[in-house]
Amino acid sequence: MKKHSKTLTEVSKRMLIEKGMNMVAGLDLGDKYSHLWLLDLDGRVVESKKIRTSAPALEKYFSVWAAMRHEATRFLTTQKRNASRQQG
Repeated sequence: MKKHSKTLTEVSKRMLIEKGMNMVAGLDLGDKYSHLWLLDLDGRVVESKKIRTSAPALEKYFSVWAAMRHEATRFLTTQKRNASRQQG
C-alpha cells in the first residue's frame, strides 16, 4: 500500500482534536462500490474497506462515526446531483 506523503499540519491536527475528531475518511467513489480509508491524524491507514455506493450503506457504516456521517452523506448527495446535471 502506498505510504501517504502528505500529513496534517500541527495547526490542522489541533483544530480537529479540539472538535473531537481524531480521524479523517477518504472515499474513492465508484458506480456500485467505493473504497473507504480511515486515516489517523498522522496519515496512517486505520481501516481500508470496500463499501456499496449508496446513502443507506454509507449511513450504516458511519453511524458510529457521527461527525463524519453527515459529511459523507452530503458529499455523496452532492456528487449524485452534479452527475445528474452533467448527464441532463
